[in-house]
Amino acid sequence: AEITNATKSDAEFELKGSVSKWINLNAPALEKLAALNLDDGKPLGKRAKLVLDAAEPRWTLAKTPALTLAPQKVSIKSGETKTVKISSKDVSGLEFWTPDTPNLYMANFSLVGAGQKTLADVKSARFGWREFKIEGDSITLNGKKIRAFGDLQHPFGPYICSRRFAFAWYEMIKLFGGNAVRPHAQPWPKYYYDVADETGVMVLAEDALFGSSIRPNLTEEITWQRTADQIKRLVKRYRNNPSVLGWSVGNEMFAMSLPHLNKVPPEEKAEWDKKLVALSKIPLSLDPTRPFVTIDGDQDMNGELPVWSRHFGDGDISGAIDSAVKNLKEPKPLVVGEFGATYYGNPLRVYKYLGDSVFYSYAARNEALAGDLYRMATTTAKRLAYFSPSEICWFGIEHLPYGYSDFSRLPNLGDGVFPNKPYEEGKPGYQFERIPPYIFTINPAIDPSLPFMRPLAHYKAIKSALKGGEKFEVVSAEPKNPQAFKNPKPKELPAAKFAEAGFVGDFNGTLAAALRKKGVSLSKDLKSSKFIIADGENLTESQSAELAAKIKTLSNRKDSVVLIMIADKDFSPSVKENVLKNAESVKLEGTILKAKNGYENFFHPVDLYFSERASAEHFGDRKIFRRALNLKPIKGAEAKLEAANIDWSLFDAAEKEKCAQTLLYEQLEKPFKTVLATVKNGKGIVAVSSIDYRIDTKQANMLVKSVFRVLGLATQKGETSPDAKAAAHDLLMDGPLD
Repeated sequence: AEITNATKSDAEFELKGSVSKWINLNAPALEKLAALNLDDGKPLGKRAKLVLDAAEPRWTLAKTPALTLAPQKVSIKSGETKTVKISSKDVSGLEFWTPDTPNLYMANFSLVGAGQKTLADVKSARFGWREFKIEGDSITLNGKKIRAFGDLQHPFGPYICSRRFAFAWYEMIKLFGGNAVRPHAQPWPKYYYDVADETGVMVLAEDALFGSSIRPNLTEEITWQRTADQIKRLVKRYRNNPSVLGWSVGNEMFAMSLPHLNKVPPEEKAEWDKKLVALSKIPLSLDPTRPFVTIDGDQDMNGELPVWSRHFGDGDISGAIDSAVKNLKEPKPLVVGEFGATYYGNPLRVYKYLGDSVFYSYAARNEALAGDLYRMATTTAKRLAYFSPSEICWFGIEHLPYGYSDFSRLPNLGDGVFPNKPYEEGKPGYQFERIPPYIFTINPAIDPSLPFMRPLAHYKAIKSALKGGEKFEVVSAEPKNPQAFKNPKPKELPAAKFAEAGFVGDFNGTLAAALRKKGVSLSKDLKSSKFIIADGENLTESQSAELAAKIKTLSNRKDSVVLIMIADKDFSPSVKENVLKNAESVKLEGTILKAKNGYENFFHPVDLYFSERASAEHFGDRKIFRRALNLKPIKGAEAKLEAANIDWSLFDAAEKEKCAQTLLYEQLEKPFKTVLATVKNGKGIVAVSSIDYRIDTKQANMLVKSVFRVLGLATQKGETSPDAKAAAHDLLMDGPLD
C-alpha cells in the first residue's frame, strides 16, 4: 500500500486489511445464458432481459472474511510517501481464478490514527488468486499449461463505451470457445478489464503505440517519454486485474521502418529498436507477477523479449512457425496475435479458397476466409501458446440493422434505436440518444427484435475448431495449383462474323468516339449493314424512326444484330416510343457483373469484376455500369449480364465502414439489375446495353470488345489510354505484405 501524508504534521497510523469473497449477484443470469444458444441467429425477444441482467454490475461481499491480514504500524512524516507491505502466509481460504472459475476477492484496507480513534482513509482493491508463468514454450496458469484463443477489434465510435457492450463481446468469445482478448492499440474503458475478471476472459493488455497506423513520430524524444509514461499508467491501472495475462507495449512497430513507407537509415532503426526493448522492460519493473510481454507482431526483437509474436495474413504459415522455432535462442511461447485476410481480403485474394461464389456474396467471401481459418486453427495453432484470428467480432458475424428493416431504401436519421429518456447523471450503462443501424455486429439487448448475433462461416469455423460438436466442413481446400484459381483460363470467344458496324447517332459524339478507341470500325451505310450500333441516349425522332425501320428490315436477315447502348442517361423519349416499347433504364451503379443465360460460357467472374483499389487496370473510376435496364415491356427479353447483388468497391474502404456498407448494398432491394440483354428479332437479335462504354481502362475495354465478339463483331487493337499507376500499398487498407 502506498501511503502519502498530505497533512502538515507527522503522524502514527495502523494499516489494517482483510480479504472477502466478491460475490457476483448476476451468477444466476450468467448460468441461464450459458445454457442458451445466443449464437442461434434468432431474435433475442425475452432473452434480452437475461442479457441485460447479466451485464449490469450487481455484487456483494461475503460476510465472513476469507483472509485477515496482520496490522502494520506506520510512521510517516509530513509530505512523505511510504510503501508498506501487508501479507499473510495462510491463503488456504482463497480459491483460484481461472477462465472457467473466475473467483474474485476484495481486499479492504483502512488507515487508522493513533489510539484507534481516527479513520484517516479506506481503500478497496478487487483481485483474483492466480499465477501466470512462462515455462519453456508454454504459458501456465496455477501450475497447469493453458492455451489462449482470443479475439481483438479496432473499436469505432462511442457505442463501445458501456459495460453492456464489453459483456456482449466477451460472451461472443466464450460462445465460440475462446478465452482471451486483446484490447487493441489504444486506451479502453476500465470496465473492459473488470468484465473480463468477472466472466473469465484473459486479457493481453496493450498500450496505444500503433506502429502500422504509421502515425507515431519516433524521431521526437517526447514520443518515447509519453509512451513510457502511458505504459507505466497502464500497468499500475490493471496489475490487480487477474484477467490480465500479460502486457503488449506496442502493435506492429516494424511497420514504421518498412522501406516502401519510410526511408529510415539503419542506424536510426537500430536506435528505435533499442528504445522499444527498453519500453518492454517497464511492465516487469512494476509488476513482477507477469513475465508475458510482447510488442505484438514484432517477433521477439532479436531474443530480447520473453515471447515471440507475429501477425499473418492468409494461407499456410507452418513454414514460418518452423523457421521461428529454429531461429529462437531459447524455447519461448509463440504468439500469432492476428491471422486471416478478414479486413483486406477482396475476392481476388480469397478466390483460391472457394472459387467463383466469393465474387457474388458477402457470406461466400466469409466462407472462403472460414476454410482458411479452420485449417489454421486445427493444425498450426495447436503449436502456439496464444492464437487470435483477426477480428471475429467485426468480420466473423454480420453487422446488425438496429431499428431498420425497410430494404427498399437506404437508412435515414429516422432509423435506429431511440430510448426517448432524459439523461440521468451518475447512472451507469448506456444512455444514448440514438444507436443507428449497422454500427456493430453484437446486440447487447439494444434491439430485442434482432438476434444477439448472426454468425457467419468465419465464426462457425473457429467454434467448430475449438469446441467441436457441430462439424465445420471446409468447402474447398487450397488447390494444388493456386494459379489455376488466380488466373483462370479465358473462355474462348466465338469467331467474328462482321468486320464493321453501321452507326445510328452523332458520328462526332461520345459513343462514336469511344467505339473507335475500342477498335470498332463504324459505317454510315445502314442499308448494307447487318450489325448496327445505336446511341440510345441521344437519338432524335427521325433517327429513332430510321432505327425502328432498320430493325424491321433486319428481322429477315440471319444472324443480324442491332445493339442499342447507353451509359449514364435514360433512353431518349423517341427511342422509348419508337424502338423499345416504353422500356426504360433506372439509376443503379456497380462494379461487378454476373453472366447468365449462356454468357457464363464466355465470361469468368474475374472478367466482370472491377472493384480492386490497388491494381493498375482498375485504378480510378470503377463503376462499370450506372444504369439498370427495365425491359419488362419487351416480350422475350433475356438478361445476359446483370448487376451483381453486391458492390465490392464499397468493401475497399476504411474498416469502420467497409462491412456495413457492403452488406447494406447487398440487402437493398434492386427491382432491376439487367445491364445487357438480347431479344429475338426474327432471324436476328436486338441487344440493349448499359455498360458504361466511356470507361477507358484495359479491363473495361476488354469487356466491351468481348461483348462485341460474342455478338459477332470484330474489333481492332484500338487506342486504349495508358492505365494509371497502381496505388501505394497501405497496411491498414491492403493488409500485411507477403
